[in-house]
Amino acid sequence: MMLFNQRLKLRDMFYEWADKERFGMRTDEHFFIFLLSNGLINEERALKFIEKGKRKEAVHHEKPTA
Repeated sequence: MMLFNQRLKLRDMFYEWADKERFGMRTDEHFFIFLLSNGLINEERALKFIEKGKRKEAVHHEKPTA
């Protein structure tokens, strides 16, 4: 488990990275990219989790594009 001050440090590192990469907004998707690109997420576990979720009836929260 991460301590609060460690989470704040990670957030600050993300902000620095987002500013360096010139992202307009700091969104959840950008934070996820930051974690993936720095090897902070186990990609195999994430893919297994996604596959497990596909087996259940999926609920999409995104609006379809026209």
